[in-house]
Amino acid sequence: MNSRIRNILDLNTPSSSTNNSIKFQKLTNVTNIISPTNVSNGSNDQYLRICLPCTQIIQQHFNQIRYKHIPTDEIFTLYEKIIQALNEYTNNHPTYSAIVDSLLNGDTKYQIMDAKRTYRDLSIHYEKIDSTSKLILKLADNDKTSDNRYAILCRNIRTYSLQSLQNFAISTKRIPTEDDIKRACDEKKRLENERMAQFASTIPGLSSYVSGIPVKLEPFVHQYYQVTQFLEQAKLDGRHEDIESLEMNLKELERAINAIQHK
Repeated sequence: MNSRIRNILDLNTPSSSTNNSIKFQKLTNVTNIISPTNVSNGSNDQYLRICLPCTQIIQQHFNQIRYKHIPTDEIFTLYEKIIQALNEYTNNHPTYSAIVDSLLNGDTKYQIMDAKRTYRDLSIHYEKIDSTSKLILKLADNDKTSDNRYAILCRNIRTYSLQSLQNFAISTKRIPTEDDIKRACDEKKRLENERMAQFASTIPGLSSYVSGIPVKLEPFVHQYYQVTQFLEQAKLDGRHEDIESLEMNLKELERAINAIQHK
């Protein structure tokens, strides 16, 4: 009896699952499973005499066999594609965000084509997640049984994919237009001019210009500002030779600015 039950419950390999299902179906079609206490005479030879706990175990494992009609290998293969697409999207998203932020800050490091190309790559991964999770969901369409763990798994994967896509859609900025970039550049230039005008008031010998720094002086003011930044860093690092050299550069720029003003 024990050997017969072990044969029925042998679920170690996929091929044995199908054979075991057939064995059990044939067994239940030909015989009735009853407790030995209910067998009172020799006319019950067609019955398989097993105890109730064994009957429950057999039925439980038979249900597991019966619910294995969904191709799990296909589920895992498709799920791996989703995970790969999710990783690609997650890895490329910071690059796209950096490009968009740079463009909207008026920087010239990137062009609008860089944003479009990166966004196109993100869209490919986005569509792959959506379409692949839909394929997985279809695997559960033919079985709505709540006890089917594979059908539940399919639906959970689709739900997880939709949540990820929703998060991506919220966190992904749209591609800036040419007008957006122009406004950003104009605003950056305006702020830069204001900052330089404020800084210019600290340059010894430079006259005060209400309407802004003259164009002919702008290169010298910008260079003076850069040298002051280098000088500040050199002082923090304790580089005395660089400090002396940079201070001499500032003196030369001051003389050049004064000379241009008096022409």
